Amino acid sequence: MTYVAPFPAEPLLLVDDEPSWLHSLAFTLEFSGGVTNLETCADSRELIGMLRCQKYSLLLLDLVMPHVAGEDLLVQIGQECPELMVIVLSGLNQLETAVRCMKLGAFDYYVKTTEPDRLLAGIHHALKMRDLQHENRKLAIRLLRRELRHPEAFAAIVTRNPQLEAAFRYVEAIADSSAPLLILGEPGTGKRLLAEALHRLACPTAPLLILAIAGLNAKEFSARLFGDETSPGLLAEARGGMLLLTGVHDLSIPAQGVLAQLLQHGEYLPEKAAAPVRLETRLVCTASDELPEMVNESRFRRDLFYRLSMHQVSLPPLRERRDDLPLLLAQYVAEACAVGARRQLALPRNLAALLATYIFPRNLTELRSLVFAAVEQSPNARLSLEPFRQYLAASGVAPLEEKSNAGSPLLLVPGRLPTLAEARDLVVQEALRRANGNQSIAARLLGISQPALSIHLKKNVFPPS
Repeated sequence: MTYVAPFPAEPLLLVDDEPSWLHSLAFTLEFSGGVTNLETCADSRELIGMLRCQKYSLLLLDLVMPHVAGEDLLVQIGQECPELMVIVLSGLNQLETAVRCMKLGAFDYYVKTTEPDRLLAGIHHALKMRDLQHENRKLAIRLLRRELRHPEAFAAIVTRNPQLEAAFRYVEAIADSSAPLLILGEPGTGKRLLAEALHRLACPTAPLLILAIAGLNAKEFSARLFGDETSPGLLAEARGGMLLLTGVHDLSIPAQGVLAQLLQHGEYLPEKAAAPVRLETRLVCTASDELPEMVNESRFRRDLFYRLSMHQVSLPPLRERRDDLPLLLAQYVAEACAVGARRQLALPRNLAALLATYIFPRNLTELRSLVFAAVEQSPNARLSLEPFRQYLAASGVAPLEEKSNAGSPLLLVPGRLPTLAEARDLVVQEALRRANGNQSIAARLLGISQPALSIHLKKNVFPPS
């Protein structure tokens, strides 16, 4: 039998001196609102003692009761449990009374004759606000820590990049949250690896299921999520765990509506089900870093974007992680040698500097494929540089420095304008600095051959830096 966690995790408390009303409200909350964890109190004198013994998620308080009136209880609750949210229920629709209760700390005010759906919506809204406040407090505390509590969860992501390390700390801080996480980044930046790290932190023994969005229309998307005649649906299969939606920027407008409705109501209607089912699966979505631009151009629903990005991280491209190149090269060479059952190959000293001049449009995916191909083409004990040189020469992609300076002045001369000879020497010196003294890489940056650069250095008695 599948275990279903109580909702909410901490009990919801109903306080009213009319047992019949308590019974009726409890029935409505359980069978229409999905609230399975609730307690009742019919004597207002017992309330404060109950609050001291038990922590509650939300309090529904009748205003007119014998012994201790609701407004007096509001004052005591504010002193004893200032963080407890209180929804006041009254038999009278009086604006002055409602305003007075709100000033005393009530979160909301409803008349008992209010339609049940309105009251249920208010209760769910209060519970969401409470969860969000708790998450914000925990997030602030955890982000103040500079070190990870569980670095092993991120072991698959090799880096010393400050932006990535900050993303690790953020993901660790929100691991206990039930809100969606949106991971933005270019193709091949490691979005799926970060989602897997969150799963290891949040619910390692629960399922992690993955749905690729590309190519799915709204009907197919709904069937995969909610089920059909042949399948119970991914939300049911991943219940208590995590569902990773990759490439949500590819969602069609109708499919975006399906996902927006799911997140708005927090429940869904499975195939042939008689009643809606509460969403108990953590959603993690990956998307192109162009998603905010798609929102501004009305190609992606703004409301859905905000619901998905309650928690959000952006991963840097490989061209902004040049210090990670030696680490990544060592990792990928080790993996390639293990796959090919070969002894570990030594890395050329200048390989990282050579690759640092390339933009890597497909980021880690491209680098890994390049390393695996180079290992296959290296017959000796050292990894050959030649496959990398050939790949970069045939790539047709502008060098990294040329890309990064697009749209910016290539040269700023605040003082005396140098002569052509001086400018030439300065540019050569800068190329050698960026290439860490490697003449082959410096020549590629300058757009000349290595022999031509060597001749220039000898002719001008310009020693390599």
